[in-house]
Amino acid sequence: MFFFLPLGHDRTVHGYPWATLTIMAACCLTFIVTSVMQADVEGKIDQQLAVVHDVTQRYPQARVHWDVDGLPEAYKEAVFDGLTAPERIVAAPGDEELDVEATRLLQLYNELPVLRFGYQPAKPRPITLLTNLFIHAGWLHLLGNMLFLFLAGSVIERFWGWWRFVPFYLLSGVGATLLYQLFNGGSYAPVVGASGAIAACLAAFAVGHPRARVRVLAVVFLVVWFWYDVVPVKAWVCVTAWVATQLVWAIAAPHAGVAYWAHLGGLGIGALGGLLAARFGWRTGDSDNALDEAHLQPALAAPAGRRRAAGRRAMDSPPRLTSPPLGSIRRTMQRATVLLPEPDSPTMPSVWPRR
Repeated sequence: MFFFLPLGHDRTVHGYPWATLTIMAACCLTFIVTSVMQADVEGKIDQQLAVVHDVTQRYPQARVHWDVDGLPEAYKEAVFDGLTAPERIVAAPGDEELDVEATRLLQLYNELPVLRFGYQPAKPRPITLLTNLFIHAGWLHLLGNMLFLFLAGSVIERFWGWWRFVPFYLLSGVGATLLYQLFNGGSYAPVVGASGAIAACLAAFAVGHPRARVRVLAVVFLVVWFWYDVVPVKAWVCVTAWVATQLVWAIAAPHAGVAYWAHLGGLGIGALGGLLAARFGWRTGDSDNALDEAHLQPALAAPAGRRRAAGRRAMDSPPRLTSPPLGSIRRTMQRATVLLPEPDSPTMPSVWPRR
């Protein structure tokens, strides 16, 4: 078995990606609120299950005579399979009472946050195309998504501007959900989570910054052997590997409980968004200050024979020799002192990045 987890990259942004942080805060707040709601509804469901069980104990022949629609198969099999039966000419004792209590139980199940706000392909509601993007199934689901969103979304927002990033994020999530419906149109299992929209951010990041170095925690473990390390991997390699794994799992395990097709849909939308950004030059004024100066170091430290090539590579990347948006004059001068050697210095590169 193996897995890999991105821990960071060399595209460190300056300033605060407020839109990305707001989305993250909204997801975290929604998770806390829905967790409280979930606990409250589950308590009521347990009480109602006890009532239904009492009715079936007093009237063993009692059954309900309507189809249980709108619930995932797991709920139907666990709760309602033993309570339903075809319509009978003569009602058995307890049928009416069981019908009332089972109807109440069904209503309580439909009040669960994952069913109220998640997107059910077999019972679609337009509002849930957006609300499902802020619902998560657990802490690990939430934290994993927020990590990926911060790493990719912060860079995209700083380069595109929040007014492009926010619609891109929401529309990508909607598009990813609709693609999942295309392959799972008869399913009542709700789709929840921001994974589709975040997959689009990852793809857009890889298209816009394919050579960015991502620090990846790689873990390999077998029965009697374990290995892990943090390795630098280029962004396009990371995203390509993830696409391959999602495609394999989508074909091999379509009912594994993970919306692989939503991930793939988001990746496709994000790649298209990255290409459009490159085609139309989506850059903001702050994008000049968005990245760190790591790529200038080869130009400063390389031998004389390689300085010109290093300088040309630096010119291909966005300019970085500007002061922070909110930095003081003293901090700006300190940065300039570190980055710019004296004109007669032997380390002065022959070509400097331009604006």
